[in-house]
Amino acid sequence: NGNYLEPLKYFLKRPFSGSEKYLALAYALSGTPDIALNFFKGDNSGIGFEYVWLLHHNDKNSNVLAILAKSIGYLELSEVSINQQWSDLQKGLLLLNQAKQTSPNCASLYALSGNIYRKMGSLIKVEPNYNAYRKMALDQFNQALQIEPDNLYALLLRAYTYSSMRNYHNARIDLNHILELNNNPDYIKRAKYLIETMQDKKK
Repeated sequence: NGNYLEPLKYFLKRPFSGSEKYLALAYALSGTPDIALNFFKGDNSGIGFEYVWLLHHNDKNSNVLAILAKSIGYLELSEVSINQQWSDLQKGLLLLNQAKQTSPNCASLYALSGNIYRKMGSLIKVEPNYNAYRKMALDQFNQALQIEPDNLYALLLRAYTYSSMRNYHNARIDLNHILELNNNPDYIKRAKYLIETMQDKKK
């Protein structure tokens, strides 16, 4: 796909530590989630496990899988494309919103939308505005968990959002749910880490 050829070339030229993440994003943007998934598995930057679960969890629906991969690409591309962060995030949201029209019961579409709203809120420095985006993020996570109460990605990201709003009680409920499910060691490790971090903040 010519639209994604340049970012693919860009990331392929950088054989540095953590390059697996960028290769994964390049292939995600190019619409090849199966190859992106392989690179996410080798990513040690701290985000790979979330996306490995998200893509594996939806691998039975090829249309949804491609949209999730591209939206992940735009979400993470916003970390390096400083001059067009907002534009990249909007592109990801547009794809997800379109996919919801045809797959309204796919929880992961809402969960990833929530993370994009969460990222948008982090780019805004005025408190009323970034709190508005956090609330939009929570709304998307809530919708995801209404559809699929055990969606690990939605649970973890909602916990992060609650924690950023200093609502440690609700964050702990979501994290405890992850621990009770006890079905993914990476999510369990991250949940325990966030619990420890919140305990330190409350001291």
